[in-house]
Amino acid sequence: MRNLTAKQRDVLDFVIEHVADYGFSPTRIEIQRSLKYRNQASVDLLLRSLEKKRFLKVVPKQHRGIQVLRNYQ
Repeated sequence: MRNLTAKQRDVLDFVIEHVADYGFSPTRIEIQRSLKYRNQASVDLLLRSLEKKRFLKVVPKQHRGIQVLRNYQ
């Protein structure tokens, strides 16, 4: 996938896999813990960048508010 950093790709892959496995999106904390980021701000930054590039939509103040806009697998 062009124009994605390795970290962005990791987050996108994790979200896609989580939705496929469980039927709902992961929380920011689940992403943080699974990908071993030190803080949630890093995850938020990556999610915002993926949203800007139109890979995801992040619904503010919703617990599991991450939606994949396209199937990239």
